[in-house]
Parts: sequence; C-alpha cells; structure tokens
Amino acid sequence: MRKIIANDIRAYLAELKKLGIFVSLCDLDDVFYAEGNIFSLFNGHTSGYCTAVKNLPGMHRKCLLRQAELKNTLTEQGAYSVCHAGVAEYIFPIREKGKNYGIVCVTGYKTPYGIGQEMKSLPPETARRLEKLYENCLVEPQTDIARAKALTEPLLYMFRAYLNADRAAENTGTQESVYAQSVRYIEEHFAERISLKDISDKLGYSVPYICKVFKAQSGRSVFAFLDWLRLKKAEELLLYTSLTVTEIAYSIGFSDSNYFSNFFKKHKKLSPTALRKSSRDVPEKKPATVSENF
Repeated sequence: MRKIIANDIRAYLAELKKLGIFVSLCDLDDVFYAEGNIFSLFNGHTSGYCTAVKNLPGMHRKCLLRQAELKNTLTEQGAYSVCHAGVAEYIFPIREKGKNYGIVCVTGYKTPYGIGQEMKSLPPETARRLEKLYENCLVEPQTDIARAKALTEPLLYMFRAYLNADRAAENTGTQESVYAQSVRYIEEHFAERISLKDISDKLGYSVPYICKVFKAQSGRSVFAFLDWLRLKKAEELLLYTSLTVTEIAYSIGFSDSNYFSNFFKKHKKLSPTALRKSSRDVPEKKPATVSENF
C-alpha cells in the first residue's frame, strides 16, 4: 500500500513541476525510505544557484541545520521564509499525530534583496557569479502562501496516508532501518567524496553489513545507487540551469570535468553537452523524461 501511495506522491510532484511549481522535500524521516529511493529526486533544492551555494565551505551543513530547525518549529499553517542564501519559499510540515516528519518547500523564488547578505560578503568574483546564478536560476514569486498551501494540501494528505498505511505486511526490522539511514546519508552528501567507511562510521555498523543490507534491500550496491543519484542530479542541472559542465561536475561530487563527461556518456549514451543541446527545443518548464533504472 505504501509503495502505491509513494508513487502517487511522486506523480503529483511531477505534475506540479510541469506547472512551474518546484517542490523540494527536506529532512524526511527515515520512514519514507521504507520503499527505497522513490523520493530521492525531490530531496533537497536542486536549482543551479542552490547547488552553487551548497558547494561553498560550510554552506551545505548550514542548509541542513536550517531544515532540521524548521522541521521542529513549523506549525500546520506553514510559513513564508527566506533562507540564508536569499531564496524565498513557502514551507509546510508533513505532520501527523503531533509529530513533524519532514518539510515540503515550494521554492525557487527571488526576493527584492537578491542573494543573501552572507553571499554578498564573499570575495567579489564569487559574489558576482552567485548573483548571476540567482538571476538566471530563480524566478519572481508566482504565488502566495494561500495558493501554495492549496497546491501542497493534496501532497500533505498523501504523506499522512503513507504514514498511516497498514504496516502488517511490512518488515520494519533492523535491515530496513539501516538501508533507510544509508540512503538518507548518501542523499545529503552525494556532492562530497563518500566512502563506505563514512557511512559505516555514521550508522555504527560494519562496512560488510551495510553492503549486504543495501544489496538485499535495493538490488544494487551502495556505489551503484550513488552513481544513479549523481546522474539524475546532473541531468536535471543540465536541463534546467545555466551551469557549465565543469560547474555541474563539481556540484555532484566529481573533481574532474573530463572524467564526469566520460562517466555521463558511458551511462547515458551521449555527452552532457549533447543532452543539453538536444533539449533546446523542449519547453522551459517541461521536466526531464529519464529512465528510473540504472
């Protein structure tokens, strides 16, 4: 039952994207990973500007801490918020029985003040680059909190249904928990150099056990999932931002743009530049149609 609901949630998110409404799912509880990586593509902000900011020293951690704070303080009415990077968004809690299980963000909007004050204090060249990305990657607000709440209410309803779905047929033992925590860690750190030891140290389980559990639960290895996620993120950045191939490579965890291009071409059968070129005739707000399998 939960898998059906999870697929309905993903379909609704895709429809919102077609309308130019970009929604991110942030700080999701581990319970949402019981059905695998269905929500991975919507976990976190993926605009070119946000990606560039999170690649700055200490900024990704600041973003995660802000999400955790919002998750614990939001009320059901939601709120209008501007993050430290200067991105405006409407945020609503995934709330059930008095507990917040994550955040739904209608995001990607500019403010009259431009990039965040902290961004403005960076070296001039970096600040100018961020200002350009801010103008190119974000949009003027096209809604208000009342409309944002109306658009997200069906989504929040489905999340509540997911949380209350019959669990009788589900195995919620240790292996599922280890897998969920592993996926969550990879989603939060995919742009960094991740090792199996990092995951092992974070979760408190041995590397062989984590590898065994991940393979049993997902049918693929930890690094196969990491590759899949990076490819998905790269594809979205190529289609929906003006970031260069080199910038995209760095933003998803590659230190060499040539290696990234070869990696991308090996798995997608065309180069990053060719993919971007082929999308020029696609309407601006149309989401990428890509295989879910890797």
